[in-house]
Amino acid sequence: MSKRTELPWTKGLLGLAIAGLAVCATAPASATTSDDPASILVYPKIVVDTSGQWGPRTDTLLTLTSNPIETQPKQAHCLYVNATGSCADNVNEPCRTASDCTNPVPCVPNWAETDFDIILTLNQALAWYASDGLSRGEFPIEGPGLCTNPVTNDVFGACFGQFGCGPGLECRIGPGGLNNLGSSIPPVANDPYVGSLTCIQFDATTNPIVVDTSPSHNAFTGDAAIIALDNNPLKAVDVAKYNAVGFRHLTNPNADGVLLLGNSTEYEGCGNVLILDHFFDNATDPTTVGPGTNSSSGVFTTELTLVPCGNNFTRIEPGNVVAQMLVFNEFEQKFSTSARVDCFYNKRISNIDTPNSSRSIFSAGVSGTIAGQTRIQGAGGGDTGNGLTGVAQLFVGTELTGADPRCIGGRLCSSAAYSLNRVGSVPGGDTLTIP
Repeated sequence: MSKRTELPWTKGLLGLAIAGLAVCATAPASATTSDDPASILVYPKIVVDTSGQWGPRTDTLLTLTSNPIETQPKQAHCLYVNATGSCADNVNEPCRTASDCTNPVPCVPNWAETDFDIILTLNQALAWYASDGLSRGEFPIEGPGLCTNPVTNDVFGACFGQFGCGPGLECRIGPGGLNNLGSSIPPVANDPYVGSLTCIQFDATTNPIVVDTSPSHNAFTGDAAIIALDNNPLKAVDVAKYNAVGFRHLTNPNADGVLLLGNSTEYEGCGNVLILDHFFDNATDPTTVGPGTNSSSGVFTTELTLVPCGNNFTRIEPGNVVAQMLVFNEFEQKFSTSARVDCFYNKRISNIDTPNSSRSIFSAGVSGTIAGQTRIQGAGGGDTGNGLTGVAQLFVGTELTGADPRCIGGRLCSSAAYSLNRVGSVPGGDTLTIP
């Protein structure tokens, strides 16, 4: 863990957790889970805003863990996707939407990737803040090491990573050669920042290092905790934690850089249908009542984040998928809408279909019930495929924050993040092309 300097309020927060909120129906038995060890991990939502430019001061704590049953060190080849836009009249002013810009100008979208590598030893877990990353000197086991023949144990000089040794040699530190040499985790490209992270399992014992095709090719689990600090004197802290979405390697692994998700024997596919159980926006919590007649201390809002399962990182071409949504209220009345997911999509659900949230099909006043379920299906057909994955974040406003749970004016509200259930495998599959 790196030493925090910019945000001293984050010290000691690793022990904090927030309970998820179960709403409506449970996932069918055919749905895969997001906490099984896998070869590809996707962290759909990363938020950094250490100065509070967009609201409460925010950072994201990311963890990556190697499965305890593994017998060899593993390498994660990771790619940050920077989806932070810039205001049309000022490229140095970051934005998510036009409302973040000082002047009334459009927010120009962005898609850029930054790749890096992490070497995990046996049973090792690493954690880092997205705003800081981890640099040399901050990993648990470093070097320099020695280039060693793993068969004869002959030594051929010093090294700072596997890249420093010739073919057939390993860069080792101590007995067994377990070390984090070759690891470097950069901070996200800008602050404020919004985007995602994908990590792909490589085999750290080969030279050159390639996509892992060994029998233990499902080794990784991970999670992300979005940590926000109130800007007012109360100094409250909110933590919303979710599991990274995992895609398992199947029976016929391929060591090339074109990874096939679904419709093949390489990797599990993206879900054919994503299921979001949610409260409708602006619904009041029926279980808590504050001072005064008919007053409530809880007002719900949900923020939905979606990312394409397929991307071409070699040609810098993001996936481009239309998310088709069927929305059901508690009476099983059905509504529908759609949204284009180009690289990264993050929006309050009652603004998916209209700028006026009170007129949205996701508004409690329109749906007629407090809670509901939305089924999301991707429609693409491009080179990268047509699958989606994502995460939801539920915000609960209080009397201190006012009626808008998105905490206007930097005020903090409570939130919980949770992964979307995925059912089946998207027809045609998706293609993830990596450098």
